[in-house]
Amino acid sequence: MEFLKEVLRVCGDSIIMEMVWLDKISAGSKADKENYQLVIKSRNELSGQEHLTKIIEKYGLKMEKQDDNLWFFSRNKSTK
Repeated sequence: MEFLKEVLRVCGDSIIMEMVWLDKISAGSKADKENYQLVIKSRNELSGQEHLTKIIEKYGLKMEKQDDNLWFFSRNKSTK
């Protein structure tokens, strides 16, 4: 939630989110071991957003684009 709040506060209207949800990364994991990724369906390109890139780094996340307007945010294991 803190990540989304900061994105909205810093990026404002430059990012148009249509939908946001959590998705389980591994289907067969136990409840206490589950990992989730944040999925954002956006109307605009997110990869060129300098402010967003800084926020992603601050929270230790990585961003991947899948399909046209779907962006997946998950823990960046290389920063742990």
